[in-house]
Amino acid sequence: MIDAPYREFSEDIEIEVAPLFLPEKSDPIKNIYLFFYVIRITNHRKSKVQLIKRKWFIRSGDGFEQVVMGDGVVGQTPFIEPGESFSYSSYCPLGTPTGNMRGQYIFLDVNENTFNGTIPLFFLRSANHKDHQKETFEWIRNEILPEHMASLQL
Repeated sequence: MIDAPYREFSEDIEIEVAPLFLPEKSDPIKNIYLFFYVIRITNHRKSKVQLIKRKWFIRSGDGFEQVVMGDGVVGQTPFIEPGESFSYSSYCPLGTPTGNMRGQYIFLDVNENTFNGTIPLFFLRSANHKDHQKETFEWIRNEILPEHMASLQL
């Protein structure tokens, strides 16, 4: 098994992240750098949980940080059963060739109490990181659902 490049475990929720730079979708001359990422959320609790909100801190290489908050992820507020995982993919455009992301998911437990799951700090790098890109690609290919690979179109 290949480990996810980035992983955080809190409140019995495991969050794994694998980012990739998409050079074919980027335009450095216009300062447009597009990053793809896959996230897998695994419930290690004894009862199901529902992901209801997200809060992202996205920082570009020049230090500019934006906060993005909203309901669920990719249009869903999924229930995750004990021992099960939920995966999704998304994109992040930056105006610099490097940056990072971190954040929190807000979950609802069966008693309707909310709690936070920590999204690990992960780095977005466009150039000179081929080994990191290869490891990330291998993790996605071997560990995440094939439908995410279709959206990469590599």
